[in-house]
Amino acid sequence: ALSITTKLSATSVAAPATVSDSATLTGASSTAGGSLDYRYYASQSACQADASAFPGSNPSGGTDVGKVTVSGGVVPKSASATFHNEGTYYWAAFYSGDANNKAAVSGCGTELLVVSQAAPSVSTSLSAGAIPIDTSAYDTASLSGASSTAGGSVDYRYYATQAACTADTAGTAGTDVG
Repeated sequence: ALSITTKLSATSVAAPATVSDSATLTGASSTAGGSLDYRYYASQSACQADASAFPGSNPSGGTDVGKVTVSGGVVPKSASATFHNEGTYYWAAFYSGDANNKAAVSGCGTELLVVSQAAPSVSTSLSAGAIPIDTSAYDTASLSGASSTAGGSVDYRYYATQAACTADTAGTAGTDVG
């Protein structure tokens, strides 16, 4: 019986991350042709709904990562997909079959991608290093390693000493400037 095995380029990543999938046909003729459609889903039940309706209905749920042409039994890897949000994603591969090989779909629970939150770092830049009394300065912040969809807020504070700043692990001491 023809079956499909798949292998993700990574199975556990921090957002943002780019992942691709590859598939191998087992039990197909050496001249197998046709096409293979790579998809991922936010839930196993959504993946199974498409898988159980296939080949009578083409997959329509999830996110299509691209259809590739199978030639000589060789399946090209999928396009890359970038994940910006944390979650578990269920991957499946749908093989169209050809004149000598039946259509097949991989299992929905065998290829899981777990995307965890990004762990960005924050750097700041003060508008002036030293200023005269009764003048102002401002600070700007930059995130590194954050998802491109990063949101939230930044709380700017200043402290009289380095020790006071270091001790404020909750971010509630010092002088809040917005």
